[in-house]
Amino acid sequence: NITKPNVDTKREFITNENIALLDSKFITKESSAPTSNLKSLNISSIHEDETEHIRNNNYQLEFSSGTSLNSRFGIENENYNKALPGYSARIGLNADRKSGWGYQIGLSHSLLVEKFDLDLTDTISTHVSNVVIRTLTNSVTGQVTTEYGDAYRESRRYRRELSYNTINLISLDAAINKRITISKKWLLKPSMGIQYDRLISLEGKTLDNENEILEYDMDTSDIRKNLISGSVGIQLEYNITNRWSLMTSATHTYSLNNIYSNGRQLRATYLRGGIIYKM
Repeated sequence: NITKPNVDTKREFITNENIALLDSKFITKESSAPTSNLKSLNISSIHEDETEHIRNNNYQLEFSSGTSLNSRFGIENENYNKALPGYSARIGLNADRKSGWGYQIGLSHSLLVEKFDLDLTDTISTHVSNVVIRTLTNSVTGQVTTEYGDAYRESRRYRRELSYNTINLISLDAAINKRITISKKWLLKPSMGIQYDRLISLEGKTLDNENEILEYDMDTSDIRKNLISGSVGIQLEYNITNRWSLMTSATHTYSLNNIYSNGRQLRATYLRGGIIYKM
């Protein structure tokens, strides 16, 4: 009778201890596993959202400068005018989309230059007043009568003129482009758009349709100070880092209206190089 109760007490104590140990291990595993999984899931989700945001919003600032070439200004007779290289500088904002299409807007200042080089000998008619135009002699009396009047006299004229004609432009441009990836470092972007040009100064010389020298400036009648042009271009970019790139571009514009009423459209080509900062 004394031994039986002792065995039962010991068996009950062992059973309770084992259950306590099992419960403790089970609770530890259950509490630690979900915490680890939740942390891993949140970090991955945040990283994926940030990557998607950067990829879909690639904005760039562009700073470039170079030369401007024109096809002469199109004011009256251009036989003695020759286009020369000028200057151009531009600041632009570009946006690239994930699809490869993008847009660009910019503000630029350009100086267009041409040379007026006249070396000409021609024949002109000069109006002369109160000159002897006829002499009459009376055959009977021998009296001589002289008649006076107006007449035109032809003479040869030589002219030598040399001057440099200039146009200063402030331009706003907008275009769409397509990104073509050549390699990890190189990109190519053809574009098409429109450009508004505002003439801020104009000065030069040319020959008019009567072969007379025409001097013009901003106050000359029939000079248009606002031009609208279509544009096509191509840009090559080289990625230095994730933030900085080098670029070179060529853009050709063709005005839809004339600078001068008796002239033709202004055509210009801008060759620029510069840097790009990716925001």
